[in-house]
Amino acid sequence: MKWCIENMDILGYNYLTNYSQWLKRNGFMYIGALWMADSMGMMSNVNEGHNSLEVQFPIFSEAI
Repeated sequence: MKWCIENMDILGYNYLTNYSQWLKRNGFMYIGALWMADSMGMMSNVNEGHNSLEVQFPIFSEAI
């Protein structure tokens, strides 16, 4: 990460190096895993409001 920041250019070319190769190798599995996790409800915390207490204090369970 330090190398990327020190050698960063305006278009972000260093961050996207070999991205198409990674996408061909892992893209379908990654998108499928995200889709399955969303179907199982693992991303349902996104539906909460940004200023709600459940998002601000996730340790405290006030819904119980």
